[in-house]
Amino acid sequence: MATEKKTHVRKSAPADQPKTVDFHYIKGPDFRSIHVDGAIGGLTTKGFLHVALFTERAAIPQRTTHGVLPDGTLGNEILEKRLSKEGIVRQMEVDLIVNEETARDLRIWLDQMLQDFEDRRKKLEELRKGAD
Repeated sequence: MATEKKTHVRKSAPADQPKTVDFHYIKGPDFRSIHVDGAIGGLTTKGFLHVALFTERAAIPQRTTHGVLPDGTLGNEILEKRLSKEGIVRQMEVDLIVNEETARDLRIWLDQMLQDFEDRRKKLEELRKGAD
């Protein structure tokens, strides 16, 4: 007995199908704005893309020591006693875990934003040339 593969082909949308969809953007309780200097990550064992976003900054001292003046007020820092890390700190701000489709959608969106940057830069250069 042979089995037939059934395929469903929709010839037209149902009459009651909406013509538009509204998306509402609501900030979650942990929403915040961050500055991003870079990213690090890779593929997870489950096939997702893991991206950790970070900010870069000079190390902040873990401890400073100041002298006390004879009148009891704070004096200058004693730099030799400063306790601080050497180098640059990459402070991890947020992790993104996305599937392949979302990663591709993000790439398309980023490409569009980069094109907007380019268009804006060209327009500003033209305006500057016209002002000369």
